[in-house]
Parts: sequence; structure tokens; C-alpha cells
Amino acid sequence: MHQKIALISDVKTRIPGTRTFWHFLEEILDANFISNKKWFWRRRLEKFDPDVIIQNAFWGDLKISKKPIIMLIQDNYHALMKYNLLDETSCIRQIKKIQSAIDVADYVVVNVNSLLRLYNIPKEKGCWIPMGVNSSIFYPSSVERNQTRNELGITNHCNIFVGDETLIHGWDHVKSKIEENENIDWILVSKNKPFSITGKNIKTFCNIDHDMLRKLYNAADLFFARGSIGLPAIEAMLCGTKVDITHNIGYFEDWYPENKDPRSEVIKSGFDLQDTITKWKDIVIKISQDYKL
Repeated sequence: MHQKIALISDVKTRIPGTRTFWHFLEEILDANFISNKKWFWRRRLEKFDPDVIIQNAFWGDLKISKKPIIMLIQDNYHALMKYNLLDETSCIRQIKKIQSAIDVADYVVVNVNSLLRLYNIPKEKGCWIPMGVNSSIFYPSSVERNQTRNELGITNHCNIFVGDETLIHGWDHVKSKIEENENIDWILVSKNKPFSITGKNIKTFCNIDHDMLRKLYNAADLFFARGSIGLPAIEAMLCGTKVDITHNIGYFEDWYPENKDPRSEVIKSGFDLQDTITKWKDIVIKISQDYKL
């Protein structure tokens, strides 16, 4: 029997034309996204009458009586606070809010393994599922590497950074690294705000599609980042690009790449999108069986 699934968060994306994890869940689970920022969202939820609800835990306990509810935790505020990437007051406030969501949840999914421990989530109530990256979109290509380097005029060792000029993304460390050696080329990629830094060894890009991003990963010799590390490092590794990243934060709290074979290391560690799809479908099946839906 097909289960009716509702996804609840504020928006699917803040950048027009950019796909996010909520688009992904909507498609693989044939789910219905409901924005809790619309004043009539409760009425819409009641009318849809879902069998299962997947809610962004960021919004805390929304006082939804409909069961079962799977809470999705996407942000590690414990790590952001520990490494001074976000002010302590904001982090503590959000941790309490997420805890209120966990308390009413029937099941909890985290994208960073350590969150299961940090929130004291019982084994039977939670699991780790990374967001995952499509290995058929991000892959090594020597042809693309040569073409892109020629087009960009890259002849030296080249580092790539994907993020923005914020503390959370470790921009101060990246900027210092750029200033260390003018003989190293840099590719800087942002999502919605162009970089302000310029230089003869710096190539900047903003809000590009996956095909272009893959070409840039292939053109680079090293993915460099500090701060909270997420999907860009995984994307780069699937393109065979070695990484120099922050340890003990983000996806790399429990695992750090050997850089011997980046692509195979990512796939072996369960970050391929196909593994993510399988795990999410298994969770829905498990919930359905537990609640005899």
C-alpha cells in the first residue's frame, strides 16, 4: 500500500533554481511538501491527512497531533558552538528547540552520526543517514580537467573552495591560505553571493549548475575548506579530488579520508546517493510496519 508522506519545513530552497534535500525527499518518497511558514499550513496538513510526517527538527515541537513523526536533524549546533563558528547563545537556543522536537518524535534521522549521542537518542528511535551525493553526476574526468584548466588559464597547482565568506564556512582560514602563496591557483565557488576577493590567481563562480561544478572539481588538485564541512567535500572526492578539511566536524566527525582513492572512499563510507535513497525508503517501511499502516 502506498503511504502518504508529508514533509514539513519552511522552504524547499532559498535560491531559485537550486535543488535541495527537500526536493530529493519529495521525489524519492513521492511526498507532499508543506511550508510551516504559510498561515494555513495546518489546514493543508489536515486535508492531506498523511500516514507519515517528516519534519525539520530545526522548528522544534510544532504541536502536531498526527502520528507518526520522523524528525530530521540537519544542523550540528554542538559543533558550531564548540569550534566558535556561531555564538553560544544562538546555539544553545537552537539545541533546546531541536530537543523539544526529538521529545515528541516517533523516530529521528540525523545526517551527522554524533548527533545520536549528543541528543541521547535511543538506538531503537534513531539512525544516521547522510544526505548523499549522486556519483553519476560527480565523477573523475581527465578530459574535463584538461579542457577546464585550459579555459581558465590554470597552469599551477590549483585548490578549490566551495562555500561563502562566513565564519561558519571557515572563510578566515581559507583567505589566509590564499594569501600564503600567490603561485597557487584558486577556484572559489559560492551559492548566492559573489566573492569579494580578487587576484590574478583567483577564479570565482557563483550559483553554477552541477555540470559546471563537476568540471571545476576535476580542474582542481585539492579541495580545501575549514569550518563546517558538508556535501561539497563529498562531491569533490567523488570527482577523485583529494581533500584538506577540518577534522571532527560535519560529516568527518567519525571518519577522515585517507586520500588514497577519494572516490572509492566516499562510496565505501555510504555517502553515495543510491545508499541514501535505500535507507530512507527502508525507514518509511519500518515506520509503516511498526504502526501497521
